[in-house]
Amino acid sequence: MRGDFMRPLAAAAAFCLCSPCLVSSAHAGKTTLFDVPGCTGAYSFAINASGIIAGDCGSGGFLRYADGTFTSFAVPGTYYTDATALNDNGQVAGWYITNNNGPYFGFIRAPDGTVESFSISGAQDMEVTGINNEGTVVGAYTANGALHGFLRDQNGSITSFDAPDSSYTEPASVNEAGAVAGGTVGHDGVVYGFIRASDGTVSRFSGPNNATYTWGLSLNISETVLGYYRDADGIQHGLLRTGDGAIASFDPPGAEATYPYGLNSKGAVAGETRIEGNLDRGFVRNPNGKFKVFKVRQYPNIVTTAINDDGTVTGDVVSDRHSHCFFRTK
Repeated sequence: MRGDFMRPLAAAAAFCLCSPCLVSSAHAGKTTLFDVPGCTGAYSFAINASGIIAGDCGSGGFLRYADGTFTSFAVPGTYYTDATALNDNGQVAGWYITNNNGPYFGFIRAPDGTVESFSISGAQDMEVTGINNEGTVVGAYTANGALHGFLRDQNGSITSFDAPDSSYTEPASVNEAGAVAGGTVGHDGVVYGFIRASDGTVSRFSGPNNATYTWGLSLNISETVLGYYRDADGIQHGLLRTGDGAIASFDPPGAEATYPYGLNSKGAVAGETRIEGNLDRGFVRNPNGKFKVFKVRQYPNIVTTAINDDGTVTGDVVSDRHSHCFFRTK
């Protein structure tokens, strides 16, 4: 269920955050394709500091370790398990349902396979979207016709929150300090990004030129938020909001659309860019503003979903209606 609630994902042409937009050779870096044993149609969503890749396959999740071995898993006794987040300690977070109609539960899976479940009282449905290295989890749930954000700390205490003047709040990421980033729909109908500071203060932000659609996707320890926005012509652009509130957009050279997905602690961004001919390529934007645009072998379209602090990215490609996962070293 990739894309529950409102999981939109970015795109196309603007100005760069750090001076000129430079692009390097598309041939640097080594790409490795892989499939998950016993699964067709897997996709990866995270890679941590140890090189462990996490993803989804069918009704469960998988882990690919740096030595090339795999673990597939689902919460026992469930109808559907959706793994969505991974931290550097190897904990996986996500959500599950016990039958087609719910109820919904969140979970944290420890490296030894132990699963801890949790629920939110009064929630009609829920999703888990992020986990930090302390084991703090964020996500969203529906109650009384509105979508609310929540934060569950490592002790199991759950705090619900909403962005100001908004009817819809969906967190996407939580950093080591417990700050949260995501997206929200205001009472004025405008879609904003938001950041919730560790003290609980929630601030909304918009892309340049009074953008009416902005979304926060990822947040690092420097409180830099990765996101995207749509301009007045409906064209989408990548966005970085620094800790002091400064906002700038970015696009790889020649992009018709830019879809950022992952941000590491050094400020490097990974994502997908659409070029002429409706082809999608992967990209990495280094902290200095320099881009690497790449393709994966013969595949015309790829999705690059995450980047770790070593600069290794992961994602997936589609062939014969089945997806295949990949990782690409710096």
